[in-house]
Amino acid sequence: MGEYDDYTVFPSIDIEERVCNLKVQHYETNIGSPRFAHSDPGACYWLGAMWVKEGLLPRDAEFRSECLFGEHLLSRHPNSIVALVESPKNALFGALSYPQMTWVATGNKTMLRREVLKPLLGRDVIVIPDRDAIGEWQTCISGMGDIANFTVSDFCERVASEGEMKFDIADYLQQKSLLPF
Repeated sequence: MGEYDDYTVFPSIDIEERVCNLKVQHYETNIGSPRFAHSDPGACYWLGAMWVKEGLLPRDAEFRSECLFGEHLLSRHPNSIVALVESPKNALFGALSYPQMTWVATGNKTMLRREVLKPLLGRDVIVIPDRDAIGEWQTCISGMGDIANFTVSDFCERVASEGEMKFDIADYLQQKSLLPF
């Protein structure tokens, strides 16, 4: 058994079907744990950077972080509403529950940037930030109306229990198996 055998790998594939990078994440798998399906702090790696660091790829290997998880689905579903979330886990839970929408993820809270969102040009996008990122994402999105028709939802703040700052849409879908919008 290898060190990363129970990790999940999320490929970021761009609109031209090129693999940009691979996010490797470890999650709590004990279904009885209050942290079930939440990532372990510090247990996230970008495989491209890891392989370069370990000498498995040349130092000049090109891996990009300016790619949405699920970006390749945008051209396959050009007329669907897009749901933008923080983590690939949230995008997968959302897509399983609401396949009529195209679910994409930034990869983490800090990757909500103009260059990452450019593939959403002209789309209707519901932005569903994790509870601890609502204000930050609202501020960031407010300056990007030229890219897409963004609607930022405060849903995670409204439905989370008091004091539960790390609440995300996957938490809700696990509990309720539905979305309110």
